[in-house]
Amino acid sequence: MLAVPPGPLGAEEGGGMSVLTCTVPIKPVGKARARVTSHGVYTPAETVAAEKVISDYWQQKHHPRSRFAQDIPLILEVDAYFTKPKSVKREDHIVKPDASNVLKLVEDALNGVAYEDDSQLVSVRCNKVYVEGSPWLYIVLSTT
Repeated sequence: MLAVPPGPLGAEEGGGMSVLTCTVPIKPVGKARARVTSHGVYTPAETVAAEKVISDYWQQKHHPRSRFAQDIPLILEVDAYFTKPKSVKREDHIVKPDASNVLKLVEDALNGVAYEDDSQLVSVRCNKVYVEGSPWLYIVLSTT
């Protein structure tokens, strides 16, 4: 885990493993459930906006054609950094959103952008961390 936002990040090659990283300066939010109304089904605006920010940052950082092919198994790691509220004394304070919902948001944001399909993800991990200062997401996508 990182204590401060990293500097410029990119792809590194070594030992046959490919690693792509990206820092996204956004408050971590969870993937909200689709809403059903009498007019149909829709995804909440906050979810759509967050997925777009993540997708845009990823595409700015990595060439659009650097998407992993569908036959490549991948590992996705997400560190979600939250601004520590002044009222919180403990480092292990529980805060929403759920780590699994943050992870799902990132998975969906990178689907079709960093990889062909999120079924390629054979291992996933998400950590929630408190920091002083602005929140952000740190994303690592690597081959197995």
